[in-house]
Amino acid sequence: MVEEEQLPELYRLAFGDAQQPVKDLPMDALYELTIGVAARVAKHRRAGLPALDHRTLEAIADACYQAVMP
Repeated sequence: MVEEEQLPELYRLAFGDAQQPVKDLPMDALYELTIGVAARVAKHRRAGLPALDHRTLEAIADACYQAVMP
């Protein structure tokens, strides 16, 4: 049996006992709005595109947060 602390944080936020749950969206949508964005940013960097500056990364993170938080 999987212990709660072993669950991915996103799953715990959506379905667990998180203090501040995320919006009531399908898990695949939550994934795409969070981890999916991060994966694509990393993929572009790995493909040789220029690195994003800290300010831009912060803006992306904030947009992802706003997209999934109620």
